Amino acid sequence: MLAANEGHEEAMRVLIHRQDVDVNTLYYEQARYRPATALAWAARNGHAAIVELLLERDDIDVNLIGDLGSPTPLVYAASRGHKAVLEVLLKHRDLAGDCQISQRSEALSTAAFWDSSNFVECVQFLLQRGNVDVNYRDKFGLTPVAIAARHGNAEVVKMLLDCEDLDVTSMDESGQTILEAAYEHAKAGRNLYGKGSGGGYDDTIELLESFIRARSSTGGIR
Repeated sequence: MLAANEGHEEAMRVLIHRQDVDVNTLYYEQARYRPATALAWAARNGHAAIVELLLERDDIDVNLIGDLGSPTPLVYAASRGHKAVLEVLLKHRDLAGDCQISQRSEALSTAAFWDSSNFVECVQFLLQRGNVDVNYRDKFGLTPVAIAARHGNAEVVKMLLDCEDLDVTSMDESGQTILEAAYEHAKAGRNLYGKGSGGGYDDTIELLESFIRARSSTGGIR
């Protein structure tokens, strides 16, 4: 576990071939973290080489989660913006098929939350790779574009708006539309940080309004 968590590649090369090492054991790193496998810890910490080594084991369970609902390795990698780890994981046979569309879509939603370049790259990779549901809803009823819009992640919003099947009319559990949420969060940001703090929100709102107008004019709004 320590080798996976801290990226000790040489130690992992030795351990991975020992049959008495259970690669699917759940570990607690610290009290504040939920239990996870060595693969999940390596994915969370961005150790792509360790992830690749662990995937050599035929008995590895790439979809295993802890009893407290800890994320899968794929979602962990997306939550930290580790594109290289996503690339390695998605080569595995148990993550490549249609049965894992939901998990890949959850990873997309997770990465859409942040606007730094590594997360934007993760979103771009997942969209280009395909076989994701761009209208996937998380436990709060939010789609990836709704999440990005709420956080003023204009670059991510723009990429998602280019997806043919995107639904921009969806509402969250409170009945709020994507555009309404973007306005509300932009207002909250200005109240908190000052008048000139619109930044990504202004761009996000402009993108959404332009998209909705264009779709409405062709009768294709959804």
